[in-house]
Amino acid sequence: MSSMPIVRIFWSGGFDSSFRVVQLSKHNVTIQPYYICDDLRKSKQRELQAIASITEDIKNNPETNCTILPLIKKRVEDIPPDKEILEAYARLTKKVHLALQYYWFASFCKAENIFGVELGIEKEEHGGNVTHCIEIFGKITTIKEGNISYYIVDSAESQRDLSLVFGRFRFPIPLFDTTKKQLVELYKEYGYGHLIDKTWFCQSPMNGEPCGTCSPCRLTARAGMQFRFSDKALERYEKHHRRGELWRRIKSQLTFLLIKIRLVNVVRRILVILRQTQSQ
Repeated sequence: MSSMPIVRIFWSGGFDSSFRVVQLSKHNVTIQPYYICDDLRKSKQRELQAIASITEDIKNNPETNCTILPLIKKRVEDIPPDKEILEAYARLTKKVHLALQYYWFASFCKAENIFGVELGIEKEEHGGNVTHCIEIFGKITTIKEGNISYYIVDSAESQRDLSLVFGRFRFPIPLFDTTKKQLVELYKEYGYGHLIDKTWFCQSPMNGEPCGTCSPCRLTARAGMQFRFSDKALERYEKHHRRGELWRRIKSQLTFLLIKIRLVNVVRRILVILRQTQSQ
């Protein structure tokens, strides 16, 4: 067993990273999961419970071929701040909003001198922030190691900021190319459809249930996975969505109005200049 290849993965107990663990469970590999702890994160205990429960299910499955090592937890407060990565992250997020966790992941890997930790990122039907960031700032290339395939940032074809933040990670295949809806079917194909409800995704649970309004909840609902929510959570999501649409319309109208005002001012200045020219 000691000769089995080690696959390192950031595991939050969420739908995407948990699928990767399920997929890897069919291979003769050793999985080393990492969990970056934020004590202010309201969902922390639910995420850790999900990881523990899913780990137990996989270990008890007679078709499991992998070995799952004990979860390594690291508090964000114990990760040394990295000025170079932080500045690169700030420049990237000016163009594409990126969750702060990617800064902590990159800083952790650099401090621990770890390369190749997998990020559980799926294909979003409306375009994901990480994939969009890669499209803007660089390229990825495919690596195959036995039965394991993944993408990495192509540092030769990418801007340095992208390499600093995402260059130490792997993006597993087929997860990176698969939507949440498609993953539901793959969970079932692997015989782990029952684990879907054990995964956790909400950042701000209400009464032990997904809130329906935080960013992961909105992404999950937008991906067509309304079955993950209670009726009350879906009501909150719809209200939040309507408010968001109203604000976007107001913002669009205000932007249009400002453009018109600026054009009027420009025309006025041109007319003044023309009049001055004609009077000379």
